[in-house]
Amino acid sequence: TSVSLEIDSETTDTGIRAARGDATVPLPVLTLELEYRFAKRMNWFAQAELFAISLDDWTGAYSDLQFGVEYRLAKHLSIGTALGINSLRLEEKTADTRFEFENRITGVFLYLQGHF
Repeated sequence: TSVSLEIDSETTDTGIRAARGDATVPLPVLTLELEYRFAKRMNWFAQAELFAISLDDWTGAYSDLQFGVEYRLAKHLSIGTALGINSLRLEEKTADTRFEFENRITGVFLYLQGHF
């Protein structure tokens, strides 16, 4: 995640002015995964990635959920299908205003997976 911070200050002694700083920092994401092999070449899985943050007047949450089945075609190749649900929610509450944003994308996808 990219974080940008701008500081503007002046001192009377030296007149030094600080301007801008940018950094990329990792944010903590909780990942949970469950897989069950019910046949020699088939399995089902559930996977969830969750992130939440609260900063000043802002709160937000992001989640990415997948539920699917896979079939192992060969030693290094699988085919699968899954239901994916991706959700983002942001909210800002102040004494005068309230801002809310919510976006959810749900879909079914088909994929090939290589195992190395």
